[in-house]
Amino acid sequence: MRTGNKHRLRVTGRWAAVFVPAFLIAWSLDPLVYRAVLDESKAARDWVELLRQVGYFPTWVGVALLLWLLDAGRGPEGRRAAETLGTLATPREPKPWHHRGGLVLLAVIISGLLTDVLKPIIGRLRPDAEGVARFADRPWILWAQDHWIGFGLPSGHTTVAYAGCGMLALLIPAWRWPMLTLAAGCALTRLYAGAHALSDTVAGAWVGLAVAAWLFAWGAGPRRGPAGGLVPAES
Repeated sequence: MRTGNKHRLRVTGRWAAVFVPAFLIAWSLDPLVYRAVLDESKAARDWVELLRQVGYFPTWVGVALLLWLLDAGRGPEGRRAAETLGTLATPREPKPWHHRGGLVLLAVIISGLLTDVLKPIIGRLRPDAEGVARFADRPWILWAQDHWIGFGLPSGHTTVAYAGCGMLALLIPAWRWPMLTLAAGCALTRLYAGAHALSDTVAGAWVGLAVAAWLFAWGAGPRRGPAGGLVPAES
């Protein structure tokens, strides 16, 4: 087996080793956390709504656009300096102007599409009044379109929030903790509203971070691969 494949298997194993126990613990705590955190009056507050928008796809379109404009105006030397923010490393060559914004946008697009695929396949409904999230009693393929909104695993807002914030944390290490705090805040808003169980948000966080890490590791090289290094390239 090639060294690159072995490394990917090790990384995948580590991700699974973290996710599986975290998800099982969250699943066992779902009803307790649901009843403790649910607060529909709090969910209507401005600051909660603001955090919820961190998981809204158009928010990240705006963030990507701002990054594109910022990096396009900096020029090669300015981009080289910006890419070292919070690190000791110095890139040997600046990345394209569309690189950082493109990675952020790709992360949220891929993670959002994944939730759309996973929700009906997994078929777990949103929590009921007792905070119990039950699985659908018929095959996912038989669900009518108007029932799709009832699926909750994984949380779409949480997935998008962690994908976007995770990518920014990787691109700008100095922003790591603020970004992860914002993503966690978005997940919390879904619990306030009673829209998701704790395990829905744990799964969403894992999917979002996994997508961000995968794109950053395989697509972040300077001008490496298709689209100037914006998409993963096999080595």
